[in-house]
Amino acid sequence: MPTTKAKLQRDEVAKEPQENGPRNAILHADALKALADLPAGHVDLTVFSPPCDGIRDYGKNWSLDFKTLGSELFRATTEGGVCAVVIGDGTKDFAKSLASELHNGRRVHV
Repeated sequence: MPTTKAKLQRDEVAKEPQENGPRNAILHADALKALADLPAGHVDLTVFSPPCDGIRDYGKNWSLDFKTLGSELFRATTEGGVCAVVIGDGTKDFAKSLASELHNGRRVHV
């Protein structure tokens, strides 16, 4: 089974979309394991939406190391990229806010 890093090989020099392959990938994996496979500054946009509502029961053995995960997300995000953390079940103008940050090319740390 290929590693996350192998799945996400991309041309590090070119910043324009390539005709020979996708520039986007969605990972559905254990976040800490997948992030460990990525080199620093490799991803332009990371989005983390932790389960924080009281609607679902995740079981007694469920836990998440938020500090490590946050550090890894920030590490994997490119300089000038966006690391978005969605807290809660509701958003207000999320797409507009995210598009604004992407347009400005800022790396946001809140």
